[in-house]
Amino acid sequence: MLLIILLYSVKTKQGINSNKLDSILWEDKDEKSARNNRNVSIRKLRVLLEKVGDIQVVFENNFWKITFGNEVFCDYVAAIQFIQDTSFDDFTKEATLYQLLELLVFGPLLPNTQADWIDNFKSDYSDITLDLLHSLLQKKEFEHKEDIQLLIADTIFLHDIFNEEALRVKCSILYKKDKRSIAKSTYDNFCKQYKSLLGTDYKISFSTIVTSKEGASKLK
Repeated sequence: MLLIILLYSVKTKQGINSNKLDSILWEDKDEKSARNNRNVSIRKLRVLLEKVGDIQVVFENNFWKITFGNEVFCDYVAAIQFIQDTSFDDFTKEATLYQLLELLVFGPLLPNTQADWIDNFKSDYSDITLDLLHSLLQKKEFEHKEDIQLLIADTIFLHDIFNEEALRVKCSILYKKDKRSIAKSTYDNFCKQYKSLLGTDYKISFSTIVTSKEGASKLK
C-alpha cells in the first residue's frame, strides 16, 4: 500500500483514488470488504510512518497521496523532482551533474519488487534516467572530461547492466588511460552476465570496442 500510494503521488500529484487502490490490492473482495481492509491498512500504515518521520497519508477528494516533510528523504521522489525541475542545459554544469549522479546511484526502481501494477513505473523511471544519462554522454561540455564520462557510464550500468554504450565508453577510456586489465575485466564481466542471463555469447570483441570507430558505431 505504501508503494502504491507513493508512486501514484509522484506520477499524478493527486495520488490514487480509492477504487483504483482497492482494485490493485483486493480485487477478489467485494466493495464493503475491500473498504474495510483499506481502512484497517491505512490506520496501520499511518502508525508505522509516524515512527519514520514527517510523512503523511492524505485523503483528499477521494484520492490518497503521501506527502513528505522537509527532513524526510526518498531517493525516488528526490530524483524525479530534481530531473523535472532542472533544465537540460543546467545538467552540463558539473555541480548539478554530480547532484544528479548522487541521486541515481541508488539504481533502478524497486528491483526486488515484482508486481504487474509496478511494471510501468519501473519502465518509466528507467526511460527517464537512461535517456538523460545517454544525452549527457554526448554533450560537448564533457567530450574531453573522461572522469565525468566514466561516472556517467558507471551510473548507467547501475540502471542497465547490459548497456552497450556504457560498456564502450568505460572500456575505451580505461584502455586509453593504460588501465587495460581493468578495461578487460569490465568487458569479461559484462560478457559473463550477458551469457548467463541471455543465454548467448556477446558478439562484439573487446579489441573492436576499444580500438575501432566501427565498434563504437555498432554500439550506438
